[in-house]
Order: sequence, then structure tokens, then C-alpha cells
Amino acid sequence: MRETDEMVLNESLRPRRPWGVLLGAALLSCGDVTPAGNLAARVELSPATLSLVVGRDTALRARVVLGFGTFQEPGGVFWSSADVSVATVDATGRVTAVQPGNTRIAASRDGKSAMTQLEVMAPPVSSVRVAPASSGITVGSTLTLRADPLFASGDPVPGRTIAWTTSTAAVASVTASGTVQAVAAGTATITATVDGVSGTAAITVSVVPVATVVTSPTTASLILSRTTQLTATTRAASGSTLTGRAVAWSTDAPTIAPVSATGLVTTLNTGTANISATSEGRRGTTRITVVPVPVRSVSILPPTVAILVGGIERLTAVPRDSAGTALPGRAVTWVSAQPTVASVDSTGLVTAIAPGTARITATSEGRSGVSTITVTQRPVATVTVAPATLNTAQGRALQLTATTLDAQGRVLTGRAVSWLSGSPSIAKVDANGLVSATAIGTVLIIATSEGQRGIATVVVR
Repeated sequence: MRETDEMVLNESLRPRRPWGVLLGAALLSCGDVTPAGNLAARVELSPATLSLVVGRDTALRARVVLGFGTFQEPGGVFWSSADVSVATVDATGRVTAVQPGNTRIAASRDGKSAMTQLEVMAPPVSSVRVAPASSGITVGSTLTLRADPLFASGDPVPGRTIAWTTSTAAVASVTASGTVQAVAAGTATITATVDGVSGTAAITVSVVPVATVVTSPTTASLILSRTTQLTATTRAASGSTLTGRAVAWSTDAPTIAPVSATGLVTTLNTGTANISATSEGRRGTTRITVVPVPVRSVSILPPTVAILVGGIERLTAVPRDSAGTALPGRAVTWVSAQPTVASVDSTGLVTAIAPGTARITATSEGRSGVSTITVTQRPVATVTVAPATLNTAQGRALQLTATTLDAQGRVLTGRAVSWLSGSPSIAKVDANGLVSATAIGTVLIIATSEGQRGIATVVVR
């Protein structure tokens, strides 16, 4: 009992003041009346400011200062939160943080109150879990990672912003949403950062293996002494094109069609060759057939010939390509359009048979050339008459024969011969060379062919 209360009580017990005793008893018996000394003069609350992490709780301490300056702890105090969505407080003053924000916690009694300013903070991120923690992907593909910020308890922290970075963008890039794009073979570390706390994923990027190699064209017929460019396309098992892959070229017939490191084929000899393109153990092949340069024209030398009957002439056929270049060694067939005038053998040797014009054709690989042959008679160089001297009697008949010869002394048959008697009164001659002796004497019988003459002497007795 406090000193003041003792004084009041002692005063009331004195016999000379019975009214005071009655009044005091009346006051003590009235439950609705609070003695002035029991009323709160003020309420003290500690701490004055407080910070809590969401989910955490703590007890505030309230102290009531009574009207007489004494302290009471903390009976009869009413607790409240200005924003229960941020923090709640129970009847004992225990505060629980609900969500980030600011509020005031009040302790009240007898119209007096004290407040604690409370800041509720989001719980700190203890770790960041990235899934999958490691992964292997191929160049050109993508992978979406997931990052989970975690409390120290291991529970996920919701609503946090995640920053994604890559250690090696040349190998693997990453978007703001965590999607990884494989760029080139190698390794990269993808980092997810939340509130300064990071988690990582190890990414290994490998190239897509070559499944097939396709060469173009797959077959080709090439002309001798030409070049052509082949191409090779590397493909994945899915059929997609793979760029930047090393390709090695080879040929199984280097004397026919060698190939360069870039796929350029040169044709050296006729025949076939298989050109291969190899990449990562896979092979594509082009079959090359090398054919001679085609004949585009045939010329004959000489293109025109004048020849005498019985004469011969060697013609030469020259097959040529589209550029006019001679193509030696090509097969040629010969034919005469007028074989009764001039014939030709398989080697181009022409024989003049009769006067006239003949077209000699040389053909090679479907292409032809023509030489025109003009055949004329061999001129008569000399005419001989047999017998050259003839003795006969008057009244007798005698046959003379004229022979026409060329300059080489070869007999020319079928030539026209005219006969003439130098003295028809002695001997006459008909158109066939038959001499008739009519009078004694000597006469010259003349045989003429193509301006040339032969003479026989006839003596008639």
C-alpha cells in the first residue's frame, strides 16, 4: 500500500470522523468508480520504432504510468494495429508482420496511448535455385531456364525481379525471361540474380552432327577439257541445313576428273569418275561421265576439186567444235552422192569415173561437210593409126584402127575419131576407118580426135 493510500485509510479509522469512514466505505463498495490514483496518466511503449521481416513476430513492451506517478505493467492495455494487412498485434502486444509496408501499433488505456512505428520488410533472398542446373544443347537450339529465389528456410520468395546474364555470349546468350540461345560450341555459365543473390546453370553447347551430305549435281556428263563447280550441302538428321561445316573433296579417278579443295572438277580424259564430298564421316557422291568435245561442224579440204576421168584425189575431213577448233581422232564416214561420176572410199580417196559433178560428204557425230568434185574427160594427147603403112592392090578394101592416148600414153576409149583421105581419087576412107583402094598411087589416111591426128600411109598397086 502506497503512502498516500495509508494516509487516507488512517484518517478514515479515526473515531472522531465517522462520516469519512462511511464515505470511504461507500467508495470502496462501488465497482464503477476508478480511484483517481488508478487512472493512467500516460502510456509508454517501447521500442518507438521497429522493423520486422514478413512472417516474423515480436513482443512490444507497454508500461502504464498511474495518476500518482506509479507504474503498472501492462494490465488493462488495449493493443491495435493501424493496418492489419501490414501487421497484426494480439492482446499481449505480440506483433506479427504480414506483408511489406508501414503501420503503427498502439497501446491504449484510459484514453491515453502510445505508438510504435513499424516497418514490415520483405524477407531477404537467401539463395537462387536455377533449373536445370546443367544442360547440354546443340548450336541453334534454345532452352528455357527457371530461377526460384528462396528464403533461408528453402521456401520460395514470390514476386521478385530476376536478372539474367551469361558469361560467354559468343557461346550462349540469354533473354530477360531466361531463354538460352545456343550460338557456338563451348561452355557458358548462365546467372540469375535476385536482390544481389545469384544462382547459376552450366550450359554446354555442342554442334549438331552431320547426318547426310548432298552433292549437286548427283550425276553429270561433262565435255573433255572443261571445268565445272560441284556443291556439297551438309544436313542434320532432321533435314535442316548445317552451315559452316568443313567439307573434303576427293576423286576416285584423278587422271579422268581431278577435283580441287573447293569442289572444282577438271576433265582430263574421257571416262567416269566418282567425286566425293566428306564431312564428319558422312559422304555424298557425284558420278561424272567425261565425254569428248562434240563435233559441231565438219570441213573438207579441198572444198572443191576438178579432176580428170580416172584420176584420184585425197580429201581430208576436219571435225571441229563450236569454237572452230579441230577435233582430231574423230570417226568420219564418206559417201558420194553421184558414185557413177566419182566414188570415194572410207579414207576419203576419190576416184573420177565419168565426166560430171559429184558431191562427196564427210560425216562425223551427225555433222557433215561437203566437197564438190567436177570430173572431166582426159584430153587426147596423141592418135595412133594401125597399120601405119599399108600396101594394097587396086580394088581392095582395108581396115585401119585409130587409138587415142593421153599424155601419159594411156589409151582413151570412147573418144570420137574422124577419118580423112588425103587423095580420095586413090583411096577413100569411111567414118569407121575402112579404106577402099580405087586407083594406083600413094595416099595419106588421117584419123583426128580432139584436135590430135594420127596418119597411115596407103600404097595402092
